[in-house]
Amino acid sequence: MWIILLTIALLGLLTELVNLRIVSPPIIGTALENPERSVPLLSNDLTVGTYNIRYGKGLKGLENPPSLDQLAEVLASPPLDVIAMNEVRKQVFSNTNQAEQIADMLDQSWLYAMTAERYLAGRAGNALLSRYNIKYFEITPLIHRERHENGYSVSKSPRNVVFAVLDNGQTDIALIVTHLDRGPLRIKQLEQVLSMLHSHEHAILLGDLNTTQDQEQIARLLASGAIDAICAFKVECEPHVDWILTKGFEVLDTGSHPLGLSDHPQYWARLRLIPNLEENN
Repeated sequence: MWIILLTIALLGLLTELVNLRIVSPPIIGTALENPERSVPLLSNDLTVGTYNIRYGKGLKGLENPPSLDQLAEVLASPPLDVIAMNEVRKQVFSNTNQAEQIADMLDQSWLYAMTAERYLAGRAGNALLSRYNIKYFEITPLIHRERHENGYSVSKSPRNVVFAVLDNGQTDIALIVTHLDRGPLRIKQLEQVLSMLHSHEHAILLGDLNTTQDQEQIARLLASGAIDAICAFKVECEPHVDWILTKGFEVLDTGSHPLGLSDHPQYWARLRLIPNLEENN
């Protein structure tokens, strides 16, 4: 009998360890991994993209999941200078992750931003890839616990935001990469990342916001002059939760790759920095 009870207790402990998520601490740095692959940015033009790769599983029910080579091919056509990725996996006990593997294929520098430590289970996170030098970055947890009159709202899946700075020799460009929760803390997290975008003259927000254009905070930001690059040339734009939001840029071209290799489309935009008018006067 005691063996059965011990087995049940061990299974319970194992389940707790698998489900336990310890929020990853903030990280600050001055260069991405493999910085030798990056070069200085000497232009006002920048092609950026965002892709929720769903851990490389493809669409639900897909008989043969896509390979990382297939995902890398999407991100290479057209060639992208900056890539944001969501739902990027690091297998348990592995020394590498999907961001590093795709960056190797594309010959780019990379940063993997794990959202939470998990025991005996694969990790998940966001990623930033770049062919240009990053002079500063920080990874910060988003709000994942909020007290209210009825108790607490707690995210079951902690989230983070990557903030990085590109420099073309004259202007700092803020890059913001994130993947927001779908639960009750989503609006608070959205306000966090939109505040980061709003506070910089030239900024690009990339990632899965789990939020469409009709959300009040998004609509207000667009009305203030920010640009939804995905919809820049569309008279009518279908609702989308993946975003390339820009401030201080004009959009030159856009495109996408349809569902299939992921349950999200891949989006890209070619941008041109608008010089700071105050600096030119």
